[in-house]
Amino acid sequence: MRKGLFILIAFLLYNMADAQSISREESNMPVISEVKASLTNAKGWTLQDNGNWVSGNNTIPIRNSEINANSDKYAKLGLQNFETLELREVIIGGVQYVILCVFYSDGNYEFELLKEDWHKYQSMSYYVFEAKMLQEILPDSLELNVPYSVNLNAFLMGEIKDYDKKTYLSIIGNSILKAYGGKISSQKTAIFAVLPVNTGKNTLIRFRLIDVFNKKDIWGPYLKPENEQKLFTRRYFELPFIRFSEFIRGIQYYPNLIADANSYEDFLHRGISRYNREEYSEAIKDFAKAIELEPETENFLIYAYLGSCFFQMENYTDAESRFSTAILLRPTNSSFLDEWAKTYYNRGLARLKRKNKEEACEDFNMAADYGVDEAALMLKRKCSKWLKRNNR
Repeated sequence: MRKGLFILIAFLLYNMADAQSISREESNMPVISEVKASLTNAKGWTLQDNGNWVSGNNTIPIRNSEINANSDKYAKLGLQNFETLELREVIIGGVQYVILCVFYSDGNYEFELLKEDWHKYQSMSYYVFEAKMLQEILPDSLELNVPYSVNLNAFLMGEIKDYDKKTYLSIIGNSILKAYGGKISSQKTAIFAVLPVNTGKNTLIRFRLIDVFNKKDIWGPYLKPENEQKLFTRRYFELPFIRFSEFIRGIQYYPNLIADANSYEDFLHRGISRYNREEYSEAIKDFAKAIELEPETENFLIYAYLGSCFFQMENYTDAESRFSTAILLRPTNSSFLDEWAKTYYNRGLARLKRKNKEEACEDFNMAADYGVDEAALMLKRKCSKWLKRNNR
């Protein structure tokens, strides 16, 4: 399993002696970037059962021509539709990943048999895969009129029905966290099929995104040359090559993980990667540069990482200071509170190293109140007198 995730460090006590054996627990929320690229317009085409091709804006119409012509709401949704495709970036275990978000129109009838009382809402699907796959989706050179397919080898896929714009990123972040911790695994992967064509006037890209079960005997046939052409004989989305290129190239792939960092986010991501590789001095430089670029940042994670770096380097004074700053930057999003609470535990460990046992126990108690199990364990092992004195 890859080493490290966006972590604050949870230190586990492995023995009953005073000396602590400290390890890192990979349990903190990943930092999902802002939208790097978006796509809002593509024409969908379908070969109808009557032999005619029909199209729809951002919609692949259904094949049944009779149903397609009536007012059935499900038919209007088409075989596939989207309102927006978005690309975001996330670093998982020091590796650059992409999150492809597909937002689409959805709904259901309250009275299904009668086809009455249609409830319209928006849903979304997400695909998490390594950023290197972007180069396979759009390689540097293309052969016109020759289709190709890419297995995204999805790390994680999911769907959120009637999604909430305020919470869906937290849901994705939690799912990534669970997947990285081995608590869930992706049962599916996705095939990204591409066909570049030239109409004589311009170059177009036809594409399809196909969900399949993550078994080689199922996804393997999609990648065979004799089958790739068949993927475009009945349905596809189509758009100008330049728009497709702008979308896929919206995230720059860093084989060496941001070798030429120049933004707050670049330095933050590279710092996290270096931390995961135990390059603490270099990670500190990157985090410091990120803060220099955005001195008003309210991202508690960057200071939590700094504290963790200093702790690993046995500079417990600076570790305590950075953990204290992270604690002051309490996140407003409740989904991140569990991760933020671990900073109390980490500061308690730094204070314990500095012989400030009273304050350390206060931190352990605060973390335990937030549900940090390691803090409750430390309270029992190191703070029995403090507990009695405070009637705990």
